[in-house]
Amino acid sequence: MGVSAYRGIVSPAYIVQRLRSAENLPRYMHFLLRTPLFASEAERWSYGITSDQWSLRAEEFKCIYFSLPPLPEQTAIVRFLDWAERRIRQVIRTRQRRIKLLEEYKQALIHRAVTGKIEVRTGKPYTAYKDSGVEWLSEVPEHWEVRKLRALFTKAGSGTTPSGEEFYGGDIPWVVTGDLNDSVLSNTTRTVNARALENFSALRLYPKNSLIIAMYGATIGKTAILGIEACTNQACCVLAEPRKGVLVRFIQSAVISAKGYLVRQGYGGGQPNINSEIVHSLRIPVPPFEEQSAIVEYLDAQTAKIDTAIAAARREIELLREYRTRLIADVVTGKMDVREVAARLPEEPAQEEVELEDTEETAEGEAADNEAAAEALSEEEVEP
Repeated sequence: MGVSAYRGIVSPAYIVQRLRSAENLPRYMHFLLRTPLFASEAERWSYGITSDQWSLRAEEFKCIYFSLPPLPEQTAIVRFLDWAERRIRQVIRTRQRRIKLLEEYKQALIHRAVTGKIEVRTGKPYTAYKDSGVEWLSEVPEHWEVRKLRALFTKAGSGTTPSGEEFYGGDIPWVVTGDLNDSVLSNTTRTVNARALENFSALRLYPKNSLIIAMYGATIGKTAILGIEACTNQACCVLAEPRKGVLVRFIQSAVISAKGYLVRQGYGGGQPNINSEIVHSLRIPVPPFEEQSAIVEYLDAQTAKIDTAIAAARREIELLREYRTRLIADVVTGKMDVREVAARLPEEPAQEEVELEDTEETAEGEAADNEAAAEALSEEEVEP
């Protein structure tokens, strides 16, 4: 729910209401109707078979009671909350910009290590390079191989989505792209039962140490290494049973570095996809096994502090949003009197503020952009 700032039309999924009196402020109602307390009351007046498909009709909506202070107090509440929200959003945006820079820096570190731009044991470039013949790689160390991803594993496949709630809720982990974490995956948001494996031939159980790569929409290129046996939906490409001399964690880092290239291979409309053939054909660098191990060890050490700093910033954003929700609820329901505070607030010019989304996605960018990010942050000590 929210008060629209525009004149326009809506789909049949929405109802539109107007305030009866000019003595009530739409902005006050905007704050009130978006509180968890009101959401719970709106849910109580809704109906349907399952909670995620309930409907709230206009007739029931009009039966809900609202707290309605006098107009001067509504004005004070709106003035205070607009002021507080601006400052909370400013802090959130600062944290989001830091997360973006840290993610770009991490991506740059991974790219330079897995493509051989530096020799991680010495911190210097290799002595000799050759043309890889691959768009996203350019040159690689002369003694490295460049191979297709599918050739590095003995098995490959995908999965499916069982139709029918009776196939869910068992003890078999079922991976969807939202579970992928660019690390080792030890649990999933949903599970299926043995009947699902029996009834859907496309649903296969993959062993630990399998590499999963997302193929659909905004998650293209997201990865995970299975730390458990699991099956997947059809949006996941799975590569299982690595061949001798292949370290899956290095291969995962190489795929992460190639994510921008995979995204550009997407086809379709607003949510482009890739297919398993594109994933299987991805050509990546393959150094000797000892160097793969050294690179993984180097990246673990280099990215640990970055991951800690990112996690801390995300937690701060989460706490700020929780605080904002509680503050609004307390003010619009009269638990906090802000009239005196609002009267002392300075006048501020109206301005457009676009809030960045707090997502789990690593910032996308070309290798050149990542190199620039690395240069920008290379002298900065990362602190949690």
